[in-house]
Amino acid sequence: ARYASALYKGELKGAAKAKKAVLGTFGDLIPFADPYWYQKQKSPYYTESHRAFRDQVRKFTDTYLTPYVAEWDETGIYDKKLHQQAYDAGILGAVWPKEWGGTPPPGMDAFHDLILYDELARCGAGGILMAIFFSMSIALPPILSVGTDALKEKVARPVIMGQKGVCVTLTEPEGGSDLANMSTTAEKTPCGKYYIVNGLKKFITGGLTTDFFSTAVRTGGPGHGGISLMIIDKDLPGVSVKKLQTQGWWAGNTTLVCFEDVRVPVENLIGKEGWGFKYLVDVMNHERMIATIGSCRTARKAMTIAVQYARARVTFGKRLIDHQVIRHKIATMVKLVETLWNTLE
Repeated sequence: ARYASALYKGELKGAAKAKKAVLGTFGDLIPFADPYWYQKQKSPYYTESHRAFRDQVRKFTDTYLTPYVAEWDETGIYDKKLHQQAYDAGILGAVWPKEWGGTPPPGMDAFHDLILYDELARCGAGGILMAIFFSMSIALPPILSVGTDALKEKVARPVIMGQKGVCVTLTEPEGGSDLANMSTTAEKTPCGKYYIVNGLKKFITGGLTTDFFSTAVRTGGPGHGGISLMIIDKDLPGVSVKKLQTQGWWAGNTTLVCFEDVRVPVENLIGKEGWGFKYLVDVMNHERMIATIGSCRTARKAMTIAVQYARARVTFGKRLIDHQVIRHKIATMVKLVETLWNTLE
Protein backbone atom coordinates (compact mmCIF):
# COMPACT_ATOMS: atom_id res chain seq x y z
CA ALA A 1 0.00 0.00 0.00
CA ARG A 2 2.93 2.37 0.69
CA TYR A 3 4.04 2.35 -2.95
CA ALA A 4 0.66 1.87 -4.61
CA SER A 5 0.23 5.46 -5.81
CA ALA A 6 3.69 5.54 -7.38
CA LEU A 7 3.45 2.16 -9.08
CA TYR A 8 -0.18 2.23 -10.20
CA LYS A 9 -0.51 2.79 -13.99
CA GLY A 10 -4.11 1.80 -14.65
CA GLU A 11 -6.14 -1.34 -15.29
CA LEU A 12 -6.98 -3.51 -18.25
CA LYS A 13 -10.57 -3.50 -19.43
CA GLY A 14 -12.69 -5.69 -17.15
CA ALA A 15 -9.94 -6.00 -14.56
CA ALA A 16 -11.84 -4.24 -11.77
CA LYS A 17 -14.09 -7.22 -11.16
CA ALA A 18 -11.16 -9.61 -11.22
CA LYS A 19 -9.21 -7.40 -8.84
CA LYS A 20 -12.06 -7.41 -6.36
CA ALA A 21 -12.30 -11.19 -6.59
CA VAL A 22 -8.56 -11.57 -5.99
CA LEU A 23 -8.36 -9.14 -3.08
CA GLY A 24 -11.66 -10.07 -1.47
CA THR A 25 -10.88 -7.94 1.57
CA PHE A 26 -13.10 -5.71 3.64
CA GLY A 27 -12.70 -3.22 6.47
CA ASP A 28 -9.73 -1.39 7.93
CA LEU A 29 -7.13 -4.05 6.96
CA ILE A 30 -5.51 -3.80 10.38
CA PRO A 31 -4.63 -7.34 11.52
CA PHE A 32 -7.53 -8.90 13.45
CA ALA A 33 -9.55 -5.65 13.39
CA ASP A 34 -12.37 -7.68 11.84
CA PRO A 35 -13.37 -11.35 11.88
CA TYR A 36 -11.11 -13.63 9.86
CA TRP A 37 -13.59 -14.21 7.02
CA TYR A 38 -13.55 -10.51 6.10
CA GLN A 39 -10.01 -10.97 4.70
CA LYS A 40 -10.26 -13.86 2.24
CA GLN A 41 -9.96 -16.64 4.81
CA LYS A 42 -12.29 -19.49 4.04
CA SER A 43 -15.37 -20.22 6.13
CA PRO A 44 -18.23 -22.68 5.67
CA TYR A 45 -20.71 -20.26 7.24
CA TYR A 46 -20.89 -17.19 5.02
CA THR A 47 -22.40 -16.59 1.58
CA GLU A 48 -22.75 -13.59 -0.73
CA SER A 49 -25.92 -12.71 1.15
CA HIS A 50 -23.93 -12.44 4.37
CA ARG A 51 -21.25 -10.32 2.70
CA ALA A 52 -23.82 -7.96 1.21
CA PHE A 53 -25.59 -7.65 4.56
CA ARG A 54 -22.27 -6.97 6.31
CA ASP A 55 -21.62 -4.12 3.87
CA GLN A 56 -25.14 -2.78 4.46
CA VAL A 57 -24.86 -2.75 8.26
CA ARG A 58 -21.38 -1.22 8.20
CA LYS A 59 -22.54 1.59 5.92
CA PHE A 60 -25.43 2.34 8.28
CA THR A 61 -23.21 2.27 11.36
CA ASP A 62 -20.57 4.52 9.80
CA THR A 63 -23.20 6.95 8.48
CA TYR A 64 -25.84 7.19 11.20
CA LEU A 65 -24.22 6.01 14.44
CA THR A 66 -20.46 6.45 14.82
CA PRO A 67 -20.30 10.16 13.88
CA TYR A 68 -22.91 11.10 16.50
CA VAL A 69 -22.49 8.79 19.51
CA ALA A 70 -20.15 11.14 21.41
CA GLU A 71 -22.61 14.02 21.03
CA TRP A 72 -25.56 11.84 22.07
CA ASP A 73 -23.69 10.61 25.12
CA GLU A 74 -22.98 14.18 26.20
CA THR A 75 -26.62 15.23 25.81
CA GLY A 76 -27.81 12.02 27.47
CA ILE A 77 -30.28 11.05 24.74
CA TYR A 78 -30.25 10.06 21.07
CA ASP A 79 -32.31 11.44 18.20
CA LYS A 80 -35.48 9.35 18.00
CA LYS A 81 -35.58 9.66 14.20
CA LEU A 82 -32.81 7.06 14.30
CA HIS A 83 -35.49 4.36 14.58
CA GLN A 84 -36.95 5.31 11.20
CA GLN A 85 -33.52 5.76 9.63
CA ALA A 86 -32.55 2.28 10.77
CA TYR A 87 -35.70 0.81 9.27
CA ASP A 88 -35.32 2.68 5.98
CA ALA A 89 -31.75 1.35 5.72
CA GLY A 90 -32.98 -2.22 6.07
CA ILE A 91 -31.36 -2.66 9.49
CA LEU A 92 -34.07 -2.35 12.15
CA GLY A 93 -36.38 -4.87 10.48
CA ALA A 94 -33.69 -7.24 9.27
CA VAL A 95 -34.30 -10.04 11.77
CA TRP A 96 -38.09 -9.81 11.87
CA PRO A 97 -40.77 -11.52 9.74
CA LYS A 98 -42.06 -9.80 6.61
CA GLU A 99 -45.61 -10.43 7.80
CA TRP A 100 -45.17 -7.78 10.48
CA GLY A 101 -43.04 -5.29 8.55
CA GLY A 102 -39.68 -7.04 8.68
CA THR A 103 -37.07 -6.68 5.94
CA PRO A 104 -34.97 -9.86 6.23
CA PRO A 105 -32.06 -10.28 3.78
CA PRO A 106 -32.11 -13.19 1.31
CA GLY A 107 -31.57 -16.52 3.05
CA MET A 108 -31.84 -14.99 6.52
CA ASP A 109 -30.21 -17.19 9.16
CA ALA A 110 -28.41 -17.00 12.51
CA PHE A 111 -25.23 -15.71 10.88
CA HIS A 112 -27.04 -12.63 9.57
CA ASP A 113 -28.06 -12.09 13.20
CA LEU A 114 -24.42 -12.44 14.28
CA ILE A 115 -23.27 -9.96 11.63
CA LEU A 116 -25.98 -7.44 12.54
CA TYR A 117 -25.08 -7.10 16.20
CA ASP A 118 -21.33 -7.35 15.60
CA GLU A 119 -21.29 -4.56 13.03
CA LEU A 120 -23.61 -2.33 15.05
CA ALA A 121 -21.34 -2.69 18.09
CA ARG A 122 -18.52 -1.01 16.15
CA CYS A 123 -20.09 2.36 17.02
CA GLY A 124 -18.98 1.88 20.63
CA ALA A 125 -22.24 3.11 22.19
CA GLY A 126 -23.89 0.21 24.00
CA GLY A 127 -26.63 2.36 25.49
CA ILE A 128 -27.95 3.44 22.10
CA LEU A 129 -27.84 -0.09 20.76
CA MET A 130 -29.65 -1.40 23.83
CA ALA A 131 -32.36 1.27 23.62
CA ILE A 132 -33.06 0.78 19.92
CA PHE A 133 -32.05 -2.70 18.81
CA PHE A 134 -31.45 -4.99 21.78
CA SER A 135 -34.54 -4.16 23.84
CA MET A 136 -36.85 -5.02 20.98
CA SER A 137 -35.04 -8.35 20.58
CA ILE A 138 -36.28 -9.23 24.09
CA ALA A 139 -39.67 -7.50 23.99
CA LEU A 140 -41.01 -8.60 20.60
CA PRO A 141 -40.51 -12.40 20.47
CA PRO A 142 -43.15 -13.14 23.14
CA ILE A 143 -45.62 -10.87 21.34
CA LEU A 144 -44.95 -12.51 17.98
CA SER A 145 -45.10 -16.05 19.38
CA VAL A 146 -48.06 -15.92 21.79
CA GLY A 147 -49.55 -12.41 21.52
CA THR A 148 -52.86 -11.67 19.81
CA ASP A 149 -52.94 -10.28 16.29
CA ALA A 150 -54.32 -7.06 17.73
CA LEU A 151 -51.28 -6.74 20.01
CA LYS A 152 -48.96 -7.50 17.09
CA GLU A 153 -50.58 -4.73 15.07
CA LYS A 154 -50.49 -2.31 17.98
CA VAL A 155 -46.90 -2.96 19.11
CA ALA A 156 -44.85 -5.28 16.91
CA ARG A 157 -45.52 -3.74 13.50
CA PRO A 158 -44.87 -0.06 14.38
CA VAL A 159 -41.79 -0.99 16.45
CA ILE A 160 -40.31 -3.12 13.67
CA MET A 161 -41.00 -0.35 11.14
CA GLY A 162 -39.31 2.31 13.26
CA GLN A 163 -42.48 4.26 14.02
CA LYS A 164 -42.55 3.39 17.74
CA GLY A 165 -40.15 2.20 20.42
CA VAL A 166 -40.40 -0.56 23.01
CA CYS A 167 -38.28 -1.34 26.05
CA VAL A 168 -38.22 -4.11 28.62
CA THR A 169 -39.15 -3.33 32.25
CA LEU A 170 -37.96 -6.19 34.42
CA THR A 171 -35.42 -4.99 37.00
CA GLU A 172 -36.76 -3.57 40.26
CA PRO A 173 -35.06 -1.59 43.05
CA GLU A 174 -35.12 -4.62 45.35
CA GLY A 175 -33.52 -7.00 42.85
CA GLY A 176 -32.09 -7.37 39.39
CA SER A 177 -32.33 -10.60 37.43
CA ASP A 178 -34.35 -12.43 40.09
CA LEU A 179 -37.43 -12.56 37.88
CA ALA A 180 -39.25 -15.06 40.08
CA ASN A 181 -39.44 -12.53 42.94
CA MET A 182 -40.94 -9.55 41.12
CA SER A 183 -42.94 -7.28 43.42
CA THR A 184 -44.75 -5.09 40.86
CA THR A 185 -48.39 -6.15 41.00
CA ALA A 186 -51.21 -6.30 38.47
CA GLU A 187 -54.65 -6.88 39.99
CA LYS A 188 -57.65 -7.43 37.76
CA THR A 189 -60.62 -5.13 38.32
CA PRO A 190 -64.01 -6.61 39.31
CA CYS A 191 -65.33 -5.90 35.82
CA GLY A 192 -62.49 -8.00 34.36
CA LYS A 193 -61.57 -5.38 31.76
CA TYR A 194 -58.41 -3.93 33.31
CA TYR A 195 -55.37 -4.69 35.41
CA ILE A 196 -54.37 -2.13 38.04
CA VAL A 197 -50.57 -2.03 38.01
CA ASN A 198 -48.46 -0.71 40.88
CA GLY A 199 -44.71 -0.89 41.34
CA LEU A 200 -41.26 0.43 40.44
CA LYS A 201 -38.86 -0.66 37.71
CA LYS A 202 -35.24 0.50 37.81
CA PHE A 203 -32.34 0.76 35.34
CA ILE A 204 -34.73 0.64 32.38
CA THR A 205 -32.78 1.49 29.23
CA GLY A 206 -34.59 3.67 26.69
CA GLY A 207 -37.33 4.77 29.08
CA LEU A 208 -37.43 8.34 27.78
CA THR A 209 -37.60 7.45 24.09
CA THR A 210 -39.94 4.46 24.23
CA ASP A 211 -43.67 4.23 23.56
CA PHE A 212 -44.35 0.85 25.16
CA PHE A 213 -43.07 -0.98 28.23
CA SER A 214 -42.97 -4.77 28.01
CA THR A 215 -43.44 -5.36 31.71
CA ALA A 216 -43.15 -8.32 34.06
CA VAL A 217 -45.81 -8.12 36.76
CA ARG A 218 -47.13 -10.33 39.52
CA THR A 219 -50.68 -11.47 38.82
CA GLY A 220 -50.58 -14.52 41.08
CA GLY A 221 -48.86 -15.99 44.11
CA PRO A 222 -45.14 -16.09 44.97
CA GLY A 223 -42.51 -17.56 42.70
CA HIS A 224 -42.21 -17.77 38.94
CA GLY A 225 -45.71 -19.19 38.52
CA GLY A 226 -47.23 -15.86 39.54
CA ILE A 227 -45.44 -13.78 36.89
CA SER A 228 -47.22 -12.45 33.81
CA LEU A 229 -46.05 -10.29 30.94
CA MET A 230 -47.97 -7.34 29.53
CA ILE A 231 -47.60 -4.21 27.43
CA ILE A 232 -48.05 -0.91 29.27
CA ASP A 233 -48.42 2.19 27.12
CA LYS A 234 -46.10 4.96 28.26
CA ASP A 235 -48.81 7.61 27.95
CA LEU A 236 -51.29 5.89 30.29
CA PRO A 237 -52.25 7.88 33.41
CA GLY A 238 -50.14 6.84 36.38
CA VAL A 239 -46.99 6.09 34.39
CA SER A 240 -44.00 8.30 35.19
CA VAL A 241 -40.40 8.10 33.99
CA LYS A 242 -37.29 9.66 35.54
CA LYS A 243 -33.81 9.64 34.07
CA LEU A 244 -31.11 8.10 36.28
CA GLN A 245 -27.52 9.27 36.53
CA THR A 246 -25.25 6.42 35.45
CA GLN A 247 -21.53 5.86 34.94
CA GLY A 248 -22.01 4.88 31.32
CA TRP A 249 -24.50 4.26 28.53
CA TRP A 250 -25.61 7.90 28.88
CA ALA A 251 -27.39 8.12 25.54
CA GLY A 252 -29.31 4.96 26.37
CA ASN A 253 -31.35 7.12 28.80
CA THR A 254 -31.45 4.69 31.72
CA THR A 255 -34.57 5.40 33.78
CA LEU A 256 -36.70 4.72 36.83
CA VAL A 257 -40.26 3.83 35.80
CA CYS A 258 -43.09 4.22 38.29
CA PHE A 259 -46.51 2.58 37.86
CA GLU A 260 -49.13 4.04 40.19
CA ASP A 261 -52.67 2.68 39.84
CA VAL A 262 -52.19 2.30 36.07
CA ARG A 263 -55.29 0.89 34.34
CA VAL A 264 -54.02 -1.51 31.69
CA PRO A 265 -56.56 -3.15 29.33
CA VAL A 266 -56.61 -6.94 29.66
CA GLU A 267 -56.01 -7.07 25.90
CA ASN A 268 -52.43 -5.95 26.63
CA LEU A 269 -51.63 -9.24 28.37
CA ILE A 270 -49.04 -11.23 26.39
CA GLY A 271 -50.09 -14.87 26.20
CA LYS A 272 -51.48 -16.43 29.37
CA GLU A 273 -51.54 -15.28 32.97
CA GLY A 274 -48.78 -16.88 35.00
CA TRP A 275 -46.67 -17.76 31.95
CA GLY A 276 -44.56 -14.59 31.89
CA PHE A 277 -41.50 -16.21 33.45
CA LYS A 278 -41.43 -18.89 30.76
CA TYR A 279 -41.80 -16.33 27.96
CA LEU A 280 -38.88 -14.32 29.34
CA VAL A 281 -36.64 -17.33 29.89
CA ASP A 282 -37.25 -18.40 26.28
CA VAL A 283 -35.71 -15.15 24.96
CA MET A 284 -32.84 -14.87 27.44
CA ASN A 285 -30.47 -17.19 25.55
CA HIS A 286 -30.60 -14.91 22.53
CA GLU A 287 -30.23 -11.85 24.76
CA ARG A 288 -27.08 -13.36 26.28
CA MET A 289 -25.75 -14.10 22.81
CA ILE A 290 -26.26 -10.48 21.75
CA ALA A 291 -24.40 -9.30 24.85
CA THR A 292 -21.53 -11.66 24.03
CA ILE A 293 -21.38 -10.44 20.42
CA GLY A 294 -21.19 -6.84 21.62
CA SER A 295 -18.48 -7.72 24.16
CA CYS A 296 -16.46 -9.49 21.49
CA ARG A 297 -16.59 -6.54 19.09
CA THR A 298 -15.82 -4.06 21.89
CA ALA A 299 -12.76 -6.11 22.84
CA ARG A 300 -11.77 -6.29 19.18
CA LYS A 301 -12.15 -2.53 18.85
CA ALA A 302 -9.98 -1.93 21.93
CA MET A 303 -7.37 -4.27 20.52
CA THR A 304 -7.43 -2.44 17.18
CA ILE A 305 -6.97 0.94 18.86
CA ALA A 306 -4.05 -0.52 20.83
CA VAL A 307 -2.40 -1.70 17.62
CA GLN A 308 -2.90 1.68 15.93
CA TYR A 309 -1.40 3.49 18.92
CA ALA A 310 1.50 1.05 19.21
CA ARG A 311 2.33 1.64 15.56
CA ALA A 312 2.43 5.42 16.02
CA ARG A 313 3.99 5.82 19.49
CA VAL A 314 7.81 5.83 19.59
CA THR A 315 9.71 5.03 22.80
CA PHE A 316 13.42 4.33 23.32
CA GLY A 317 14.08 4.91 19.65
CA LYS A 318 11.49 2.53 18.21
CA ARG A 319 7.74 2.08 17.89
CA LEU A 320 5.85 0.42 20.72
CA ILE A 321 4.78 -2.29 18.30
CA ASP A 322 8.45 -3.21 17.83
CA HIS A 323 8.93 -3.97 21.54
CA GLN A 324 8.60 -7.70 22.10
CA VAL A 325 6.58 -7.37 25.31
CA ILE A 326 3.96 -5.24 23.52
CA ARG A 327 3.73 -7.73 20.69
CA HIS A 328 3.19 -10.49 23.25
CA LYS A 329 0.37 -8.54 24.87
CA ILE A 330 -1.31 -7.96 21.52
CA ALA A 331 -0.95 -11.63 20.65
CA THR A 332 -2.68 -12.54 23.90
CA MET A 333 -5.54 -10.15 23.10
CA VAL A 334 -5.85 -11.63 19.62
CA LYS A 335 -6.01 -15.14 21.05
CA LEU A 336 -8.81 -14.22 23.45
CA VAL A 337 -10.87 -12.27 20.91
CA GLU A 338 -10.60 -14.88 18.16
CA THR A 339 -11.40 -17.70 20.59
CA LEU A 340 -14.57 -15.91 21.65
CA TRP A 341 -15.55 -15.24 18.03
CA ASN A 342 -15.06 -18.90 17.10
CA THR A 343 -17.21 -19.88 20.07
CA LEU A 344 -19.96 -17.53 18.89
CA GLU A 345 -19.90 -19.04 15.43
